[in-house]
Amino acid sequence: MSGAKIIEGLKEAVELAREGKAMREPPKRWKNWWQAADDGEWAQCRGCGEVFLFGPGEWFTSHCLSFASRDLAETAAQRAAELGETPEYLGAFPEGERP
Repeated sequence: MSGAKIIEGLKEAVELAREGKAMREPPKRWKNWWQAADDGEWAQCRGCGEVFLFGPGEWFTSHCLSFASRDLAETAAQRAAELGETPEYLGAFPEGERP
């Protein structure tokens, strides 16, 4: 990140503080979300090994796995897709948020 962008970000933070507005804290953890196929989906958590059955079209998250950044979450999802083991990928979202 360039020095100019950092300075601009600091100016924005100061202005928001003057207006009594807080800047939104960036997400600390990210989770991947998936959608089960039309006939349902069996999934096993890669973190703890627990197995789940999801109904047709049901949304589900990466259970106990979370990632430090969106990029890391999306990279993990891409690697799983390359193995051909994944239902429809809905994206990576901050922990506590849903698609």
